[in-house]
Amino acid sequence: MKIETHLLHSFIEQFPSPVFIKNPDGMYIGCNQAYSSLTGIARDHLVGKTVFDVNDREMAEKCHRQDLDLLKNGTRQRYKWRLALSDGEIRDVIFEKAPLLDDNGRITGIIGVISDVTEQQKAENALIESNERLETLLFMLPVGIILIDYETRLIMEMNPYAVTILGHSKEQLVGRKCHACICPVKAEHCPIQDPEMEIDRSEGE
Repeated sequence: MKIETHLLHSFIEQFPSPVFIKNPDGMYIGCNQAYSSLTGIARDHLVGKTVFDVNDREMAEKCHRQDLDLLKNGTRQRYKWRLALSDGEIRDVIFEKAPLLDDNGRITGIIGVISDVTEQQKAENALIESNERLETLLFMLPVGIILIDYETRLIMEMNPYAVTILGHSKEQLVGRKCHACICPVKAEHCPIQDPEMEIDRSEGE
């Protein structure tokens, strides 16, 4: 058993991502250097402790419930969490956990991997904020703006000014082909897909 444990510890040390191991009682029995680097908790300080000894109450209770479910059902888990580090920094992470099994298929512990997705989450949040600002701007402009899918030529969105110009409700227009209700040219001659196409822009009398 000591040989198997040593091999397991040697194995997880090769992982670039933070990895931890728990026994069926929820006690940490090992981790790799990447885990210590992320959390600020050295392996010697972690081993023999439970999640309640090294984390805040909210996170400890969440992890404990997940561990009990994993030990009972033996199913892999994946969930997001905001991890508070020892220096007070908050990181967005994803926990992925799986059961450790013996030769008879019995659960002997839990192995978990932590993925730090903080920068990815920041980029996603920035994109959402940027899109929200753009949407607000488009809807405030005193010009008609219509978003059309390049491939399908379906109307995807339009601002209130465009709705007023066209004289139809938004519900009547969104989802329809643009050439059916906006563009005067035939469907097979689309100025969106053919930028070199010449369009008669003269006003009718």
